[in-house]
Amino acid sequence: MHLPVLVGNLKQTEWALRIRSQKIHEAQEVCFREDLPEEFRGKARRFYEWYADHEQAGWWLDHRYESPQATCRFARQDWDT
Repeated sequence: MHLPVLVGNLKQTEWALRIRSQKIHEAQEVCFREDLPEEFRGKARRFYEWYADHEQAGWWLDHRYESPQATCRFARQDWDT
């Protein structure tokens, strides 16, 4: 898996790496489920790419308490602009 290098100070990036690892795993379980209906697969892949592409350590820290599904609302806001 090719994830961007995190940007932030050393303490932030160390903490964010652990959070990102957990959140990416959660997102993969949701976005790449075998039973995901075909009409949602493209949207799920698009969300996953948006989610995994965040490189600011602070972003991962800010969203550490949210499930990937809850964070998806931010993706939709980005896509609409």
